[in-house]
Amino acid sequence: MGHWKSSTGSSDSIYLNVDTVEGGQVRGTLFIAVATPGEGYYNRDLPFSGVVQDGELRVWIPPAVWLTLKVAGEHMQGSIQGQQTFGTVELERRRR
Repeated sequence: MGHWKSSTGSSDSIYLNVDTVEGGQVRGTLFIAVATPGEGYYNRDLPFSGVVQDGELRVWIPPAVWLTLKVAGEHMQGSIQGQQTFGTVELERRRR
């Protein structure tokens, strides 16, 4: 769980749950909280698939959200890009 922040200054929470890891393939759900949702992929759990390569997790959620996160132990940090936003993401690992 963590936070995202856009280049325009808006920010909110983000939750990434990893359900399975097979080789370099990762599957799970992602929740991106926003105060004023525009596209249909905010404020709800979205299934994702991604890849881990060279310590970096890359996730794509159709039609147009990309996350690129550098994994460093219990911390992930990187960027989020959508149709109308670009920003940073920071996550800390929480065990269920």
